[in-house]
Amino acid sequence: MKGSFGALVARGLWRALSDRTAIIGGLLAVTVLAVAGPAASFNVFASGADTATRAAKLRLYGWNYTSSFDFLMVALGFALGANQIAGDIKAGTLFGVLARPVSRGKVFLAGWSVSALLLVGLEIPRSAFLIGTASWLEGRLDPLHLLGALAVVSGAWLALASLAALGTVLTPTYAILAGLLGVIAGNLAFHQEIRIGAWMLDTVGVLLPLPWGQERIVGDALTGASSHAGPIVEVIAYRLAWTALLLFLGSLAFSRRDIAPRV
Repeated sequence: MKGSFGALVARGLWRALSDRTAIIGGLLAVTVLAVAGPAASFNVFASGADTATRAAKLRLYGWNYTSSFDFLMVALGFALGANQIAGDIKAGTLFGVLARPVSRGKVFLAGWSVSALLLVGLEIPRSAFLIGTASWLEGRLDPLHLLGALAVVSGAWLALASLAALGTVLTPTYAILAGLLGVIAGNLAFHQEIRIGAWMLDTVGVLLPLPWGQERIVGDALTGASSHAGPIVEVIAYRLAWTALLLFLGSLAFSRRDIAPRV
C-alpha cells in the first residue's frame, strides 16, 4: 500500500479535528497561555530594566508562569495515548484499516505520530514566542533555549508513548490508572524522606521511564541558568530512547493482540 503511513497520519489528523479530547486540550492550552502570557510580559516589560535583564526575566517568568502548561501537555498525552487504539475500536474505524494490506505496527506508529504532532502544535505558540522574543532581546539565539524546549516536547512524547503502549493491552481506564501509579511511584522513589521500602522504590525509579530529577536540568536550560549542553542533551536522549523502546513494545503488543468489533 503505497504511501500508507502518510495516508494513515493524514486520516488521523483529520479525525483529530473532531476529537473531543484534542479539542478540550486545545481550549485549555489557549486558556493557560492567555492568562499566563500577559502576566509574564507585564513583569518583564514594565520593569524598566535593560535589554539583557529583560531577556533573562522573560525566560524566567515566561517558563515559570506557564509551568501548568507542561502538566496539561503530559495529561493530554496520557488521554490521547490511552485512547489511541480503544478509540478506533469503539468507533469501528480500525477494522476497515486493518482489512487493507498495512501492518498493525504501522497503524500503531501512525496513531502515535498523529497525537505527537498535536502536542507539538500546542507547544509551538509558547516556545516560539518565548524563544523568539528572548532571542530578539538578547540579539542572539541561545542553543540551550532550543534544547530545553525540545526536552519539554520529548517529555510529553514519552508520556504519550507510555500510555499508548499500555493502551494496547489494557482498557483506557486501567491504562491511565497504571500511568498514574507510575507517577506516584516516581514521586516516592525520589522522595528523600522515605526509609521503609526505599530499595524497592529505587528499583522502580531505575526501571521505569521516569522524568523526575530532570526538571531542574530542563528548567536551567530554559531560563538560561546553565551554560553547559551536556546535561540537557542527556535528558533529551533519555526521553527519546525510552519513547523509541515503548513504541517498539507497543507495536509488538498490538500486532499480537486479538481484536474483535464491539457488538
